[in-house]
Amino acid sequence: MVEVHDHLDTCYFLPHHAVYKESSSTTKIRVVFDASAKTTSGISLNDALEVGPTVQNDLITILLRFCCYPVVLTADIKYQRILWLNANNDVGTFELTTVTYGCASSPHLATRTLMQLAKDEAHELPLAAKVIQENSYIEDFLTGGNTEHEVIEIYKQLSEILKRGGSGIHKFCSNSKTVRNMILSDLQEALLNFEEADINCVIKTLGLIWNPNDDYFAFNVSPIDSVSNPPPTKRIVLSAIGLIFDPLGYIGPVITTAKLLMQDLWRLKLNWDDELPIEQLQLWTTFREQFPSINELRKQRCVISNKAATVELHGYSDASKRAYGAVLYTKSVFPTARLMFIGV
Repeated sequence: MVEVHDHLDTCYFLPHHAVYKESSSTTKIRVVFDASAKTTSGISLNDALEVGPTVQNDLITILLRFCCYPVVLTADIKYQRILWLNANNDVGTFELTTVTYGCASSPHLATRTLMQLAKDEAHELPLAAKVIQENSYIEDFLTGGNTEHEVIEIYKQLSEILKRGGSGIHKFCSNSKTVRNMILSDLQEALLNFEEADINCVIKTLGLIWNPNDDYFAFNVSPIDSVSNPPPTKRIVLSAIGLIFDPLGYIGPVITTAKLLMQDLWRLKLNWDDELPIEQLQLWTTFREQFPSINELRKQRCVISNKAATVELHGYSDASKRAYGAVLYTKSVFPTARLMFIGV
């Protein structure tokens, strides 16, 4: 942003506030702009902006592809940061010169810029262009290849293409030590310590927890509030269910159990803040007490062996009166032995 000295009689100022994120390995404090704040006219900036179409793949597609590479690489676009010290307590007027997150159009503008960058540089940096087009979600990249050599080349091309676009890239990580050794230390993702000894050395990838050293997904859920503080209500049950991030359905049976309880609460026609009846309270108490055991789950990331002669996809589904579910398995058959590798 730059300071503006030609003050206008009528202009729109974006309210902003700080968001603190202790788990971030780089930016602990982020500035968030509230473009939905209404002016004296009753209209906000976001009311006057179009959102724009989605130009990236959906999250599930990206995560599924991430599970298919033997060697993987993750990264994050680096945004410019500023330090502003107002020693004289003067209020300065500044004009933002970058895409402002908080505006309705910002996600489209940022991702559309990435897509144009990939198109412009595809003839010289084809691997990086493909990653941007297929394996990027907002500012995160989840990609990989069949060999370490291929992934190292992706790392080099991604760094170069983002440099050409005027953006930095950092927080690289890989399940391969060889790949990690090729990455500058200040560009590597710091491993987060969640204080549980059995899930140390993990990083967050789009809300999931991924251990790059042992190459598995895990969960790190917080305990649900106790029964007495505050008393459980339909609102609290729904809020707790909504906090579970499981885009690939790894803990679908757990979430289904909670949703079945939610079905009962709707049938009972409870208001949002009514306390749960005895039977439903007992079910919720059991669920709440067992919920932290999700942290003990481990899910192998890669579901396809790169040494397989053939790979088969098997699907199963079933239903009851209250719920239905489905699961997909990959079956990798090895050429020289009667061995199979099953991935869910």
